[in-house]
Amino acid sequence: MKHKKRRIYIIGGSGFLGKETGKLLQKYNYDVLIADLPFTKNNCPDGMPFIPLDITNLNSINNLEVRKNDIIVNLAAKQYHNKISYFKRQEWFDEVNLNGAVHLMNKAINSHASGYIFFSSDMVYGIPNKIPVLENNRLNPVAEYGFSKIKAEKALINKAKNTIPLTIFRPRLISG
Repeated sequence: MKHKKRRIYIIGGSGFLGKETGKLLQKYNYDVLIADLPFTKNNCPDGMPFIPLDITNLNSINNLEVRKNDIIVNLAAKQYHNKISYFKRQEWFDEVNLNGAVHLMNKAINSHASGYIFFSSDMVYGIPNKIPVLENNRLNPVAEYGFSKIKAEKALINKAKNTIPLTIFRPRLISG
């Protein structure tokens, strides 16, 4: 019997990090699927299936065909390089960074996915009072983006308890 490749969904995968992660995972024989907003399809790497997805829309999430043992990597985020709402800024960031992340976690749990990987941000630490910044440093964001990521981390940790393995990364600014 032929061994089936493990499927990995890279949500928000049409950006620099998603494309590079997808290419690397393919080299290690993973079946990579890119899921992102429909208008980003042209940014999807060759050879990787593209699935239009809006993580703020439950119907869109429900149409995502996550199977048992799939892994979800959530790179989707509203960030400062997007056009930011002047009013209700926290709600604007929370729409994707918190609510979308929770929608994906619910999908992962209900589908019996084997893991959920969430890309948070070092901005959850705010202005560090010492260097190097360590994982257990105090969380003290100074703006809405960092607050949205802290809220997402807490919600995901709470949902993951006794249900699904959760990994949270807090990278520095990633650019390519």
